[in-house]
Amino acid sequence: MAQQTIEAHRPGAEIYTGDDLCRQKAIDLLEELNLPRGLLPIENVEEIGINRQTGFVWLRQKKALNYTFRKAGRLVSYGAEVTGFVEDRRMRRVTGVKSREMLVWIPLGEFFVNPKDSTNHLQDARGTLEDLPGLGLRARGAGKPEINCVVQDFKIYTGDDLCRQKAIDLLEELNLPRGLPHRERRGDRHQPSDRLRVTGFVEDRRMRRVTGVKSREMLIWIPLGEFFVNPKDTTKITFRTPAGLSKTYPASAFELEEQGNQRLLA
Repeated sequence: MAQQTIEAHRPGAEIYTGDDLCRQKAIDLLEELNLPRGLLPIENVEEIGINRQTGFVWLRQKKALNYTFRKAGRLVSYGAEVTGFVEDRRMRRVTGVKSREMLVWIPLGEFFVNPKDSTNHLQDARGTLEDLPGLGLRARGAGKPEINCVVQDFKIYTGDDLCRQKAIDLLEELNLPRGLPHRERRGDRHQPSDRLRVTGFVEDRRMRRVTGVKSREMLIWIPLGEFFVNPKDTTKITFRTPAGLSKTYPASAFELEEQGNQRLLA
């Protein structure tokens, strides 16, 4: 698909080849767009194309590159082909760029155990699945958030100790991990949200239509569809996924550092 799009925009485009020239043209383009100059930390670049009439740009490098923006604490993957449409302070409909762990909370819709191999899985509201081989059958220990009530077979239980035990009993009855959905390690990415209620429909090895539980991005590569600088506050840059999830950072975190400058221009 990217190849077809590139070929469709090739007529009338400015096309540059060679690593050194392409790196410089990428920096020049970002400056022209009023975007941070370090936003495209490419290397071993074979071709960059800029179609000013359509606003379409593309670049090709020999292989995909993972780059950590240290000041933002973000790991970003740049594919062998990166494309997008550009305008002042914005690059949209981006392909070939992904971010790892964007620090967004994604609602989880379902927990289940595969009856064929007893592996644990989470599925978020977008339908994305993640295996959880290390979840284990662990009961929650001290220091966990209190549970005010659990409904089980239309019976209502109250009191923290009793409700914790009934929750564990219910998970055992459903053949689900006893520590679900809570995780014991502080800072783990699968945690309850700040909501006071967790609800769902249960059946053997499955809890579906879950509400009140979110996951911190589930450590998967999320495609980035757009990044832009708000003209009202040019000190910030926002990254947005095709699904509409977004995260804003200081624009300075994506400027060329001394080491990055040498890397791009040397």
